[in-house]
Amino acid sequence: MIVTVTPNTGIDHVLFVASLPKHRTIRAESSVLGMAGKPTDASYVLGELGLPSLALGFAAGSIGRAATCRQGEYFPALGFLGDDGDGDAGALPYL
Repeated sequence: MIVTVTPNTGIDHVLFVASLPKHRTIRAESSVLGMAGKPTDASYVLGELGLPSLALGFAAGSIGRAATCRQGEYFPALGFLGDDGDGDAGALPYL
C-alpha cells in the first residue's frame, strides 16, 4: 500500500470554457470543485490503476470540510484530520 500525505489541503475550482476570444467576456460552460494537492491526485490515479493507497492529511475549517465532504466517492481509503468548528484542528478524522 502507498500512503500519500497532503499537509495543506485546498480546493481546486476548474472552469470549462469553449473558447478564449480576445477582448471579450469569457463565460464558463461548467465547473468542477475537487480536493487540491499532488498527493491526493496521486492517490486518485493509483486507485484508478487498481493499486491500494491511503490518502492522509489535514482538513481544517470550511475549506477542509468542503474539500473532504464528497471525497469518499473517489478515495475509498481517506484519513484526513479536521476540526470541530472551534479552530482547534485535529478532533475529527475524515474516514
